[in-house]
Amino acid sequence: MKKLPIIALTAFLVACGSETQTSTSNAPSDAAETSQTDTAAILTEKQAMAEKKAMAEKEAMAKKEAMAKELAAKEAATEEAARLEALRQEASRQETARQEALRQEAAQQETQKLEAQRLEVQRLETERHEAAILEVERQAAAATAYRVLSSGTWSKKSFAVSGNWAMSSENGVTTVALDSGFSTRSAPDLKIFLSPLSPGQLTGRNATQGSLLVSPLKSSSGAQTYTVPAGTDLSRYKTILIHCEAYSKLWSVSQL
Repeated sequence: MKKLPIIALTAFLVACGSETQTSTSNAPSDAAETSQTDTAAILTEKQAMAEKKAMAEKEAMAKKEAMAKELAAKEAATEEAARLEALRQEASRQETARQEALRQEAAQQETQKLEAQRLEVQRLETERHEAAILEVERQAAAATAYRVLSSGTWSKKSFAVSGNWAMSSENGVTTVALDSGFSTRSAPDLKIFLSPLSPGQLTGRNATQGSLLVSPLKSSSGAQTYTVPAGTDLSRYKTILIHCEAYSKLWSVSQL
């Protein structure tokens, strides 16, 4: 194909343009309307696409915010659970400490109670020991000191007896003393007895029943002293008497 010169080509294009312009200017008016309609449709479609995109972006943003809120709620719930657990553990620790303090206090009170009981027992034992020592000392002093246990005059049964008698203790020895005014009728086998019977109950027949022989009478007159057998329980006896055992004759009696 043979190439056209540039000038010729230019002239050809201008001619074509003129024809085209003449043809276009002669086209029906509805072509312009169609073009406007298409343009409006394109704009509407673009607007719809823009709104759809905005809606999608809004939904994505809302979803993102919802996820952020959910995550924040979970984190808050986790923190609250941790806080409550810490409070529970602290309360448990305090309760354990309180129970331990109560246990220690109870143990201390029990120890103090036991110590007080021990001291009380020790005090009572000391008091009893001291009281026992004092009693022994008192008895020892009483045993060594002279004291009159009983005294009196004689009441006639078969024969009269004059003078006074006295029972005394000194240095653990008990004696019966007849004073210088003592006098009675002489007789064989006169003896001094201590009887568990009262003076009113005594007769010649029962004078020696359950009685304690102190001693045969040394003399029918004058002062004289007799020793009561050691270990005699004087509380068992109610009467001192002079009795003739050979003839069962009760001479005289006196209330101890």
